[in-house]
Amino acid sequence: MQVFFVVSVAAFLLCLVDGQPPTCPHGAREPCDADVFCRWDAAAGACAVRFCSLKLSAQACEYDSEVCNWNPMLSPASGGWCVDKACPLPAVACAQQATEAECVAGADCTWVAAGAAGGVCVTDYCPGTHADDGAACGADPRCVWQETVGGCDGEGRYAAIVSGKCVNGPCEVFDEPCACAAQQQCAWHGGAGVCVRQKHAGCPSMDLMVVLDGSKSQTTIFGAYPNGYKAAIAQLQGFSRGTPLTGGGVGQPPPAAGVRLGFVQFSGVNPTPGFWGLPPIAGESRIRTSQATQGQFSGAAGEVAADLDGLRVLFMGEGAMLEQALAHAAAQFASSAEDRARVLLVLVDGETYDEETYASRVATLEALNVTRFGMVVHDGYNPAQPHTLDSVVSSPAHLRYTHVDAIETALTDLCAAGGVLGSLAPNGHPSATLSTWHAALTCPLFPTQPACGGQAGCLWNAGSQQCAVDHCAAHCTAASCDSAAACRWDAGACAPVQQPAA
Repeated sequence: MQVFFVVSVAAFLLCLVDGQPPTCPHGAREPCDADVFCRWDAAAGACAVRFCSLKLSAQACEYDSEVCNWNPMLSPASGGWCVDKACPLPAVACAQQATEAECVAGADCTWVAAGAAGGVCVTDYCPGTHADDGAACGADPRCVWQETVGGCDGEGRYAAIVSGKCVNGPCEVFDEPCACAAQQQCAWHGGAGVCVRQKHAGCPSMDLMVVLDGSKSQTTIFGAYPNGYKAAIAQLQGFSRGTPLTGGGVGQPPPAAGVRLGFVQFSGVNPTPGFWGLPPIAGESRIRTSQATQGQFSGAAGEVAADLDGLRVLFMGEGAMLEQALAHAAAQFASSAEDRARVLLVLVDGETYDEETYASRVATLEALNVTRFGMVVHDGYNPAQPHTLDSVVSSPAHLRYTHVDAIETALTDLCAAGGVLGSLAPNGHPSATLSTWHAALTCPLFPTQPACGGQAGCLWNAGSQQCAVDHCAAHCTAASCDSAAACRWDAGACAPVQQPAA
């Protein structure tokens, strides 16, 4: 077995020299399995080249990063080689998830409240009903067939096969509260007046600025991702796709409800002490933004997507100098409306090196009422040890340590009632009552009946001549409606009992 492995490595190095891809001429399973570039195809009864072994450069390997990893530590003389990703561990069934946090973090799972019992975790409608039946999935208007590249070959490694699964369709297509509520995976976001996935239903009316670590330490492999920087971008893309955005682009005054997102990358030149008679280097903090938004807040889905796509290819790869990113964030928050929660998230994989410059920047952010989180994406850090972000975050509880695959889940937690991040209450509004807070904050801003009537979740009170929260709109059955105070089921909808004019 060892002999075959050594021969394979030597053959691979030779391939890199003459530009030819590896071959797998082995006629039996044992020598085929011993060759790191080959896999035994049981169905064909032949030895086949592993898909990723055909990628002879880091660039080619990274192009298929869904199934391949470039490992520079293997064969350093040739710069590394491309290897198949290991298959992920089998997902835990939704029904086995005991808590809401575990459930919403799982693939295709939804937490359903169950009164005194707390709740149960159930499989989403579409994957639970149609699974891998593409025809039935496509015929169901509630579902979407999601094609994927790469799948397990039965031997614990990825193969370049095309597969797919049935997933729930986007909640955004439902534009009425009760139609939205009828979808197991969806919930009505009263503040933004849109239908969103349940895990995003509690998102506050918020401006969120994410500061991304663009230092060279991010170039190493993180989990299943080719490097840490792209891992962070991918996780942010997942979060942004489900967030109830305001709909307005850069420079447009935001409505009172909904989320705006902004992104900025930081790096720079780390300070260096003098040695061997050379003078010390003071260091320099630098930032980079995409052309799409130039680091400004946007609530338009297209701009947010273009922002992250742009940043994905603009990696800086220098030192870890944060100060200018804090200054950029403060400048953006300075023009943020006062009735919106202001949240800053600094996403790093290690220490920063200009902590002595943070005090004035943090003071400005504090004066702007910005809630400041830090997230360290590194398995090796001990949360009990001091960190350079200690002087940036709003409190010790606002500094979190997580795994790269959990960034999206942690961000979504900002929207969760009782969540670890959500419970830290942006701008002092408890996350458990965020939806109520949105409507209570938004409705009084509309001084006339026509303006009030055009706002989801709002109702003109003829008695007080004010725009108030429409608590009845959330009731979607006659029994629920008739049991609610000042509500009455009428013509298939829950309507408020009109108060007589004073």
